[in-house]
Amino acid sequence: MRKQSLFCAVLAVAMAVPFFSSCNKAADIINNLIELTSQITVVEPDMPGLTYPETYQVTLINESTGESKTATTELKNGKKVASVKIMGTATGLFSVSVRGVVFDEANNKLKDFWANAAHVVVVAGIVACDPTVSCTVYNTVKLKDNHFWMAENLRYLPVGITPSADLNNVTAGVFYPLGVADDGTTRQFLTSQEAIASQGYVYQVEVALGCKIGGLTSVEQAQALEGTQGVCPLGWHLPTLSEIKGLVGKVAQETTETTAPYFNGSDGSVKLLNEDGFNMSACGQITIQDVTSTSGLISYVIYEGRVASGFFCGSTYKTVSYLVDGDASSGIKALTFQGLMTMTNKATEAAYTCNGSGLKHRMGAPVRCIKDSASE
Repeated sequence: MRKQSLFCAVLAVAMAVPFFSSCNKAADIINNLIELTSQITVVEPDMPGLTYPETYQVTLINESTGESKTATTELKNGKKVASVKIMGTATGLFSVSVRGVVFDEANNKLKDFWANAAHVVVVAGIVACDPTVSCTVYNTVKLKDNHFWMAENLRYLPVGITPSADLNNVTAGVFYPLGVADDGTTRQFLTSQEAIASQGYVYQVEVALGCKIGGLTSVEQAQALEGTQGVCPLGWHLPTLSEIKGLVGKVAQETTETTAPYFNGSDGSVKLLNEDGFNMSACGQITIQDVTSTSGLISYVIYEGRVASGFFCGSTYKTVSYLVDGDASSGIKALTFQGLMTMTNKATEAAYTCNGSGLKHRMGAPVRCIKDSASE
């Protein structure tokens, strides 16, 4: 991982940039707020031999209202410049997130450049911040479904989020990876940098989809998130039901796509996926049943002293339950999205399975991103 310094300056001017976020309700735009358009200037250090992104994605978050605005930079006079319309008072706290990618298709490497700055004070519409840019490099692979996939689990931390190892923190958003203690039977969090590098973080589905905890409140919002970028790098997204079926064929409560390249006649095959470089293993999951839950559960199968089951986040809405059964007006209790489920609790890799399955939106699971078709 390389770390560089990055300078960004936010300057209020009277311009407007359109923005839409499926996780921001229209009701969140409150009267009597001053509209500011902020210009972000990304100045990259001169590092010979390092290729930088052609564009950056810049997000500003009003920490008082939770509303976020995003824009993509353009190259101008040797600097990366973006204008982002934000809603908020001229003085307050904002978070700044900057992200860009370089995809080296020839070598199957994805370089994810990102920088976060939380609790940035805005005074009279002006703020300067100097966060540190991290460059996380992921292995990628083009599989027989003709899509590029990340061959590693995501290790990105959204702005303002600190990973948690507390199962009572049901709104943490991101948790540390999961494993088995030396006794071979106890489930536990793994907080070392080595574990994070090899297994990635565990994301609550709501956060993986790009929302804050509590931001998903309707079926319409959930449906609009299919194929969303979420926490993935720019130009990549959380897999859809169609993409999952096109990869492994079998999805619970769906018609099996028997022609999928990694369907072995009965299940999606981990062995076939890994022979082509997917590097898939079971990484566990955190079960948080719904919005009324006050604690989570590390719930995965242990087989021969190792994690032997787990989920991966996806983006296609599946089902809903309400706080009062059948009464939509009572509020959302749980939204279920289609993802992947891996089972490796068998004696041989040939019997390991990877099929589509549903995850409730407060559950926690790793993320594997897929490259946008339009950019392949």
